[in-house]
Amino acid sequence: MTERLKKILSEITPCRKFADVGCDHGYAAKAVLDEGIASFAVVSDISAPSLQKAVKLLAGYGNRVRAVVCNGFEKIDPDCDQALIAGMGGEEIINILEGAPFLPARLVLQPMKNADKLRKRLLSIGYRILKDYLFKDGKYYFLIVAEKGSDEYTDDELFFGRDNLTGNNPDFTEYAKEQTEKYARYLSSEKLGEESRAEILKIIERYERVLK
Repeated sequence: MTERLKKILSEITPCRKFADVGCDHGYAAKAVLDEGIASFAVVSDISAPSLQKAVKLLAGYGNRVRAVVCNGFEKIDPDCDQALIAGMGGEEIINILEGAPFLPARLVLQPMKNADKLRKRLLSIGYRILKDYLFKDGKYYFLIVAEKGSDEYTDDELFFGRDNLTGNNPDFTEYAKEQTEKYARYLSSEKLGEESRAEILKIIERYERVLK
């Protein structure tokens, strides 16, 4: 039970049927069942060998668990009302959402990259974002909680995550400083073209403005 998993689980609310999409070892589904957050869980993975790790972990839960090999939500029960998708790239999560035969009322998402693209897509397919922040557990992770509804984000909220702009998240402040320094190092490259240099300068200015 890593701090990352604890943080993700803290955002999963009581529901009838929970789905862990791309479940890996199945730790999230086990915790949800153990803590009574949901009475039934569906675990899925596109890889049968990977799914077997979760099947083995959840073997003692009988008819409270169903395991399916599928891509995204293809074989997930359509009455599932909350789903977790964690540990994938933002664009991969977008592909799962766009290809889904149905989407649950509530989503807990932990993209490894391209969180800005994921935020934009969530808003365009009829979700409002309830929570959107960064946390650190060795590495930095973005965590997005959304439910069906409507919402509007500013450009800065799309780029950084709305809750990171309040100034009350020390993990994000640390991340923003590191990003500023990283992009500043890019500017020293002699191979950098003028167009790329201008784009990097814009990114640095964005981080500096937020830090102020």
